[in-house]
Amino acid sequence: MGGGSAGYGTGDQNGDASLFVGLWIVKTIYYPQDDILEIVLSDKPVAREVSQDWNVNVSFAEDGSVVELVILDAVKAGFMPFQGGDRKA
Repeated sequence: MGGGSAGYGTGDQNGDASLFVGLWIVKTIYYPQDDILEIVLSDKPVAREVSQDWNVNVSFAEDGSVVELVILDAVKAGFMPFQGGDRKA
């Protein structure tokens, strides 16, 4: 990922979004067909992964920093208030 600029930005129509916070870039990818939310915090290689619960996995770099979070059943579990364009209330 590398450096970014201050502020924020949103992604494309496929559920991808990037958030620029200071010099950090946070990328989120949502897979609606599987209800999986992936939050990428770093481009460092993953050294280990830990399950925090049945639906939350955390990936760590060698230095102990968090690289990414993967959340299964993200909408169903309330982690993401995502509403697709095709859904009707």
